[in-house]
Amino acid sequence: MRTSGAYIAALLLLAVGVAAGRQLQEDPVYVIDPWGPLKYSPVSVAPYTRVMFRWRGPHGVYRIPNGRCPVAFNPSPSNGIVKMHAISDGGAFSTQPLAPGTYWFTSPVPGHCHAGTIIKIIAEP
Repeated sequence: MRTSGAYIAALLLLAVGVAAGRQLQEDPVYVIDPWGPLKYSPVSVAPYTRVMFRWRGPHGVYRIPNGRCPVAFNPSPSNGIVKMHAISDGGAFSTQPLAPGTYWFTSPVPGHCHAGTIIKIIAEP
């Protein structure tokens, strides 16, 4: 009886240690540098990858619902526009780990989206 209790306790400690080890692993990061008025090709990343945007000059990061540039950058749950990072003169921003799916990001600076500062990120296995 005493041996089975010790065995169960050891298994529980092992399970907790494995779970803690998984949490300590860092998520992969895909870096976009420079983020600016360039043409970007679609990018495929592994699920739960973070995307880091780095820029010099005035830029920001907004998530948009599709590959069409919005007429206005008015974030709202009803239009699918999400402000990830406000416009700043130089900076960096990392997304949360991306669950499997397709994501579109752009810069809200006037004219930047239409100039090509828009990227499609596909998180897939």
